[in-house]
Amino acid sequence: MPEIYIVKGDLNPDVRAQLIFPDGTKPDLTGGQTVKFYMSDDNGNVLIDGHDAVIVDAANCIVRYIWQTGETELIGPCHAEFKIFDGIETQTFPAADNFVIRFRESN
Repeated sequence: MPEIYIVKGDLNPDVRAQLIFPDGTKPDLTGGQTVKFYMSDDNGNVLIDGHDAVIVDAANCIVRYIWQTGETELIGPCHAEFKIFDGIETQTFPAADNFVIRFRESN
């Protein structure tokens, strides 16, 4: 997943992702699964701990996280991931590593 750039305090763009396993297959999002968003700063401090994400397109495994006021009031890189919960197991995306969201000052 490419890096995402956001200006401090902005609520757009939201975080959109297509959840795909390393082998290219897609998880099943058509059966009532819950998707959560997690984000920590570069020092490992948890900033967002399992807030609800929206399943935009279950068949194509596209999800998004809509920022809430105050969540983007920072500067620097953060690390994020989505987790799918189906009541039995948890699947984390991306599986290999998290993706980076870079917050910057406005010009």
